[in-house]
Amino acid sequence: MLGALKDAVLILDEVKRLGGNIQKLADRVEALEQRTDQAEKDRAVELAHDEARVAKFEARFESRIVGVEAQMVKVEAAARVAVAETYAALAERVTRLEMGPPNGGGSPRLNPPGLPAPET
Repeated sequence: MLGALKDAVLILDEVKRLGGNIQKLADRVEALEQRTDQAEKDRAVELAHDEARVAKFEARFESRIVGVEAQMVKVEAAARVAVAETYAALAERVTRLEMGPPNGGGSPRLNPPGLPAPET
């Protein structure tokens, strides 16, 4: 009976030792999980910062594109106005040349072939 009691004490000591080792392992696992969770949180924060930077860049890029497009519209409008003004000035000049001087007689160069020149 004494031998069985000694064996039981040895087994109990071994269980305590193993229990302590298991607790140490559990603590290490928990510490690793906390570090992993923190690393994942850090990565998520970094990703959010990166996405914010990209969105900011895209917004700046889009605003520049809009500004360039607005300038292009202004240039096109100015060009159309210039063309219209030039056309009007040329049309007025051609009309004056066709009508000739105030006392009559238009330019014979501007009369199409086959039509008589205005009498002077």
